[in-house]
Formats: sequence, structure tokens, C-alpha cells
Amino acid sequence: MNSDEIKELFEKVNPGHFERDYVKALDEGEVFEDLIMPLGSFELPQTAGLPGITYGSYTGKVTDLKEMIGRIDRGWIDIFNEESEVYCAFCEGHPVSICMIEDMGEHFIGGRKYRVGGPGCVGTLPEYRKRGIGAQMVLNVTKILRDRGFDLSYIYYTAVGGWYEKMGYKKAVRWDKHGIAEAAEI
Repeated sequence: MNSDEIKELFEKVNPGHFERDYVKALDEGEVFEDLIMPLGSFELPQTAGLPGITYGSYTGKVTDLKEMIGRIDRGWIDIFNEESEVYCAFCEGHPVSICMIEDMGEHFIGGRKYRVGGPGCVGTLPEYRKRGIGAQMVLNVTKILRDRGFDLSYIYYTAVGGWYEKMGYKKAVRWDKHGIAEAAEI
């Protein structure tokens, strides 16, 4: 995809993005990124795993996760709802890390149809951070998306693009409250 197609995808995945109050309220100079990974050739890397940590879909009520979500990022509490598909890391049966599996729809870009999804709101309880749990969740969700037939995995609105790049995602768009500052070719 060329840079114009990347901008078009950004606008289709995020309609009205720059008109949203929370985007307008960003501090001057704050810059965020969206990243993309084409899923056609994605393979889940082999990892040793962590003792006592398991991964899977959350089957309980999302309202039961609200306290945990608040400990990760209070701004996310209202983003999660009963329709959210939530993937978790568990320790002794209790969620310690969360990630939404998002379906962002099908979009025609440059004469081609792309089915787009992505991991969203990836977060881990403070006492479980720095162990690779969140990264493993992102990789697992990326594989789930590939297995479901998605063409692209899309990371929306992050300040930690370098972290996602370590997993194979490519920076697609850099933006601030005023608009797109830079769009790459993927």
C-alpha cells in the first residue's frame, strides 16, 4: 500500500477521528501512531511461555473486568462493553492482562478489498508487567485474526509503536490533534 492508500485506510477505519473531542483535547506536541501488519505470511513465533500463565478468550461478563481495567488504564473502562471480544492472560484462573479483538470491517483501498481487525486496549496489571505477557497476547490475537481470514492487523492510537514493531508491525501513520503528520508505505 502506498502512503495515499494508507491515509485512505486510516480514514475508513477511523471515520471522523480528528473531530472527536478526546482527539481535539490532546496536548500540543503529542504524537501517536497507527501500525499495520499484513497477515498473509504471519507465523506465530515459538516461545517458551511463562510458568503459570495461560491465554484464552474471556467468557465472563465484561462488567466483572471493570475494576481490573481501571487498574490498567481508567480511560478504557467505558471502551469495554458486553459486545467486546476480550482475550486475556490468566494466572491461577484470574485475568492479569487484557486485549480486545476488534473487527474493523472490510474496506476497498486501491481497487482491493481488505478485511481489517486488530488487537486493541492491550494492558497488563502493574505487578505482571515486564514479563512479555502483553506481547504474547498481541501475537496470539494477531494469529487469531489471521486464522479468521483477516488481511490486515491494525493497531490504532498508540504511543508505544516501537513495542509493536518488535512483533513485526510496521508504522503506517503518525498523527497529532491537527491531522496526519506522516504516512508510510507498507
